[in-house]
Amino acid sequence: VEDTAALAEVLDDLLLAADPGSETGGAVVDLVEMARQVAASATSAAAARGITLSCTDGPAVAVVGSRAALRRAMTALVDNAIRHARSEVRLSVTVAGRRALVDVCDDGPGVDPEILPRLFERFASGLADQGSPDDRRRYGIGLALVGEVAARHGGTVAAAASPGPGASIRLTLPLTYRQFQENSQDRQGS
Repeated sequence: VEDTAALAEVLDDLLLAADPGSETGGAVVDLVEMARQVAASATSAAAARGITLSCTDGPAVAVVGSRAALRRAMTALVDNAIRHARSEVRLSVTVAGRRALVDVCDDGPGVDPEILPRLFERFASGLADQGSPDDRRRYGIGLALVGEVAARHGGTVAAAASPGPGASIRLTLPLTYRQFQENSQDRQGS
C-alpha cells in the first residue's frame, strides 16, 4: 500500500517535473526516515540479486521540498547502486554545515570515467549496463531526474570517481533553517 501511494506521488511529481514553471513543494521532509522507507522498499530487489542493503540510522535530518520528488531521487540512487553492486549497497544521511548529505555507495565496478562528465544528463548510459544480468531496458534518465530534483531543491548531485571498485553518489540538499540552528547549537554545546 505504501509503495502504491508512493507511486501515485511519483506520477504526480513526474508531471510537475515536466512543467518547467512548476514549483517545489514546501513540506518539511526527514531524510533519515525517508532513507529507512526507501531501503525497506528496495530490500527485496537487493536480496533477489544477492545484494546486502544497509541504511544508517540517526537523528532526523530535515529539508524543505517535495516529498515525492525527494523519495524518487533517493529511490533512483539506490536502484542504480543495486543494479551495479557486486554484494553491498550502503545508504546514509548525514549533515555537514548547512547541508544534508545523502550518500549511496556500492561495491561494483565504479563509474566509467568516460561517462562521468555526462552521468547526470538524460540518456547517458555506461557500458556496464549492456552486459547487465537485469533484462530491463535502461534509458539513462534515472540519474538525470535525480539531478533535476537536486537542482529544484537548491542542491547538487555528484559521483565520486574512484580508482578502485565501487561507486559513491552524493545528493546534497540545504537543511531547513531550524535544523541548521539546532546543529549549530549542538556544536556550540560540545
